[in-house]
Amino acid sequence: MITSKGRGLDLALTYVSGAGIGQLRVLGALDGIITMITSALFSLVITLLCTSSLTFMLSRFMGKAQMSVQWGAWIVVVLIASLLGAAATGIQALTTRFENSVSVISHAIGE
Repeated sequence: MITSKGRGLDLALTYVSGAGIGQLRVLGALDGIITMITSALFSLVITLLCTSSLTFMLSRFMGKAQMSVQWGAWIVVVLIASLLGAAATGIQALTTRFENSVSVISHAIGE
C-alpha cells in the first residue's frame, strides 16, 4: 500500500509518453505483483537463513536436528501477497486521473 501511493507520477509520465489507459491499469497491477513476489522471496531467503542457523545450533547442542520448511504455506503466502499487491496498485491506477497528468508532473518538479 505504501509503494502504490507514490505511483501517480510514474503513471502520469507513462501516460504522457503514449501509453493507453488500459495499459496503465495493467502496469499498475503488474507493479504490485512484482513488488509482492520480490518481498516474499526476500522473506523466504531470510527465513531459510534463520531456520538453517537454528538447525545447525540445535544439531550442535543436541546431536541431531532436521530442517523443515512448509512449502505449501509459503506458496499460499506468495499467492495471497501477490493478489493483494495487484489489488493495491491496480486500485490506485484505477483512481488516477490521467487527464491531469501534466499538472501531476509539473507539481512533482516544483512548478
